[in-house]
Amino acid sequence: MIEDKCYIVMDSGAVYHTDELDNFIRNVENNISDEIRIVEYKEEQPILTNLRYENNKFILKIDNRRNGYASTKDKKIITNEYDATKYKLIKENTPNNITDLRKHYSLNLKSIKTNKIIPVCNYVEIKKELNEKFRIEFNKNDENEQITKILDKKENNNYDYDIYSYKGTVDIIIDGEKMPLRDALINNKISVEEILEKAYKDAKENKTIYASMYLDGGSSFYIYNDYQILKCNTLSGNRDLYIGVPSMKKADVIKTQE
Repeated sequence: MIEDKCYIVMDSGAVYHTDELDNFIRNVENNISDEIRIVEYKEEQPILTNLRYENNKFILKIDNRRNGYASTKDKKIITNEYDATKYKLIKENTPNNITDLRKHYSLNLKSIKTNKIIPVCNYVEIKKELNEKFRIEFNKNDENEQITKILDKKENNNYDYDIYSYKGTVDIIIDGEKMPLRDALINNKISVEEILEKAYKDAKENKTIYASMYLDGGSSFYIYNDYQILKCNTLSGNRDLYIGVPSMKKADVIKTQE
């Protein structure tokens, strides 16, 4: 789907082909028929949204059949039409309370008379050019505690999950400056979303030894030569992040936390 330029794909904070969306908006403004297709991943399953503009109307089609959050009766394709003389396509920046490294957007159909909002999608665009400016350095220490908490979610409003190291300590090098990962996160020098987005990109470019996803709700892991990143998204609600030795297994860390 990423290769298909008709799509905007959202997963783990990564967004692709936003230029296609901008081109679609320009065509709508110039009364040119066009269509944009959006894929958003929830619980590992793709939710597909099609928005077509033609004959002065918007046709919004949402494929909810794979949506793990939807009720049984809502797991279907929902199609609605909106009069383009009564609704306007709006792309908006939303307030960013986390870090200036991310841009938050929403795409909606907005009623001209009543300001009623028909949501199309919300997404976060990460500044990808910053990805190569940092590097994780994992310091293995078998004598260290098996699991060490780097950052508690109660310490920082940016995250609703805890961050741990396993069998070692984690530093990060940003623009040549080395610091503990904890300090970088607390001081907003880096975000977990950037770390995961870089790992995803590294996997695509074969810079990792192995990368995959568990069939447990969407947990993903990225194995490098010196360390592994595990981002949980289990059916039981564990969303914690672990950075540990390459041989780290999910059962090594999660069983003690759940």
